[in-house]
Amino acid sequence: SRYLTALYFTFSSLTSVGFGNVSPTTNAEKIFTIFVMMLGCMILLHRINVTYCVFFTPQAKYVTSLYFTFSSLTSVGFGNVAATTDAEKIFTILVMLVGSLMYASIFGNVSAIIQRLYAGTARYHTQFMRVKEFIRFYQIPNPLRQRMEEYFQHAWSYTNGIDMGAVLNMFPECLQADISLHLNESLFQSCPSFAGATPGCLRALSMKFRTTHAPPGDTLVHKGDVLTAVYFIGRGSIEILKDDVVMAILGELCRPTLYSSCSVRALTYCDLHRIMRDDILDVLELYPEFHETFARNIEITFNLRDVSGDIFRLVCIIGNIV
Repeated sequence: SRYLTALYFTFSSLTSVGFGNVSPTTNAEKIFTIFVMMLGCMILLHRINVTYCVFFTPQAKYVTSLYFTFSSLTSVGFGNVAATTDAEKIFTILVMLVGSLMYASIFGNVSAIIQRLYAGTARYHTQFMRVKEFIRFYQIPNPLRQRMEEYFQHAWSYTNGIDMGAVLNMFPECLQADISLHLNESLFQSCPSFAGATPGCLRALSMKFRTTHAPPGDTLVHKGDVLTAVYFIGRGSIEILKDDVVMAILGELCRPTLYSSCSVRALTYCDLHRIMRDDILDVLELYPEFHETFARNIEITFNLRDVSGDIFRLVCIIGNIV
C-alpha cells in the first residue's frame, strides 16, 4: 500500500502539480516532491520543443500563414489560428478590411452582370404584362386578343424590343438621315423606281420610310380601307383577296390611294416598307429632277383602287397633284 501510494504521488507530480489527496508532510518528502516536479517540467518542455520542431517547419509556417490570411479574407476566421501580438492583430485588421472590399466589389459586379443578362427578359415580361392588362381592361375579344399577343411576340423576337424611332430620335437629323439611308439601302438598290435619284433625294426619302412587320395570316388592308400610302415588300409574301377569292399572290406590292377594292393578307412573315403618299409628293416637290424618272419607272404590282374597269398608275395621281 505504501509502495502504490508513493508511485501514485510520483506520477501525479511528474505529469501535473498533483491532486492534493497525497501531499508531502516532512521536509525530505517536500524536497523529493520539488525534484520530481522539476523533472516533470523538463520532460514536458522537451516534448513541446520536439513537437514545435516537427510540425512548425518553414513550409508549415507558410501554409499556416496562408490559411490564416484566406480565412480572414473570406470570413472572420475560424479561431484555430489567431493573432496574438499587436503586429499580428493590426495585420489581421488590414486583411479583414481588404476582404470586405473584395466581397463588395465581387458581389456587386456579379449582381450587375446578372441584371444585364436578364434585363431583356424583364423588359419583355413588363411590356407583355401591359398588353395583357390592356386586353383585360378593355375586354378585347379572343380572336383579336390572340392577334395582338402574336404580333407582340413576333415583333419582339424580330427587333429584340428595340424601338427604332426612339433610338433614331436620340441623334441629330443629319445622322438620322444617314442611318435611315443605310436601313433602306437594299430597297433603293433593288427597286427600279428609285434609279437615278441623287443621294440627297434618297436621304430625304429614307427619312419618310417606316418599316412594318406582319405575321402570317394578319390582314394588312381590309376591303374599303382608305389607301394613303405606298408599300414595298422587303421580305415575305402576301395574297390579294376579293370576296374570299385569291386574286394574286405577290412578293412586291405598291398600293395607290383612295379606297381598297380587295383585302391584303400576309402569307408569311413580311417586312413592309411604307411611305405616305403626301411624303412622296413633298420629296418630289423638293427634287423636281427626280419627278420624271420616278414617274417613268414606278409600276403598280396590283391595283387596289376601287375604280370599276380602270387601272390607274400612281404616276397619274402624282402628275395631277404635282
